[in-house]
Amino acid sequence: TYDGEKHSVQISGVPQGATVKTTYNGTEADGVTDAGVYQVKVTVSLEGYTDFVAETTFTVNKAEMANVVIDNASVMYDGEMHAVTVSGAPDGAVTTVTYNGEEAEGVVNAATYKVKVTITHANYDDYVKEVNFTVRKAYMQGISVSADNPVYDGSKKSVTIEKMPQGATVKTTYNGIETDGVTEAGTYEVVVTFSKENYFDATHNLQFIVRKADITGVTLEQDGSVIHDGEAHAPALNGTIPNGVT
Repeated sequence: TYDGEKHSVQISGVPQGATVKTTYNGTEADGVTDAGVYQVKVTVSLEGYTDFVAETTFTVNKAEMANVVIDNASVMYDGEMHAVTVSGAPDGAVTTVTYNGEEAEGVVNAATYKVKVTITHANYDDYVKEVNFTVRKAYMQGISVSADNPVYDGSKKSVTIEKMPQGATVKTTYNGIETDGVTEAGTYEVVVTFSKENYFDATHNLQFIVRKADITGVTLEQDGSVIHDGEAHAPALNGTIPNGVT
């Protein structure tokens, strides 16, 4: 088996004074190092004797890659490329890594990937191993959702959102109904959900109050006496009464 050392066929019974010539695949050498199957020819010569010639097959078996270590510990998404780490491969080995079937140096997006590591070397059996590698979703940070509890004025009101991450989408419900705001005075239970690829959804729950407005600009006429005439009379109101007021 290959171990980086030179190996050779063993020859015994050679007469004293004889010379030995050994070729491996046609090349004269005293041995071979690399894994492979060699056609060996041994020629023993001694003056006064007919040359002894023998041919045989000599095999140096491939070794096992026993020291390879794959680090596939999960990481959190940060917008950078991440990859499994391969160590312990023999010098000169070629390492190929695929993520979900595609050869790549690494991956960026949050997901769980099927990783296949293949290491090849002329003197070693191929090393092939499959592992999972996870890029975990990150958490959205710094988002602010607040309610200033405005007074009703007939226009749409909504909670205030600050520092929403670029590229995020937002869904807002008021009392369970998805909308971007409310008009009528009342107390609303608001749920704001932020979504973005590679991040966990961020949900904010709060109460939002649209306060009732005061009716202003309407006065009751003070000097409003009338003479009884059998008809119905009422005090006079001055100003503009909002629509819908009773």
